[in-house]
Amino acid sequence: MIRFEKTIGKSEAQNGYLNLTDDKGVTYGKHFPPHRSRLYIITEGEKYKATKVRNNQIWGGLHSWYKRANISSGDRVIITFDPKISQINGRIPIEIIRI
Repeated sequence: MIRFEKTIGKSEAQNGYLNLTDDKGVTYGKHFPPHRSRLYIITEGEKYKATKVRNNQIWGGLHSWYKRANISSGDRVIITFDPKISQINGRIPIEIIRI
């Protein structure tokens, strides 16, 4: 299982994506599903469709979550990916919790 904390950056908040790099500069993308994988972002009891893009980013439904939960630059989150958890409707679940 991969689990790390990070601070949402200005570009992430404005453009609705998530960079899989922690605040110390450690990247985790290689431990997540490959490029173009279909994901579900699970947060606060909600599911948002997203896609892994390139080596280290998640794009898609994050913009909706950021807006609904009032996520902005400087907010802290915990990101968890457990490759042993079953897919949901053909999508790989990634959990994100605001802290």
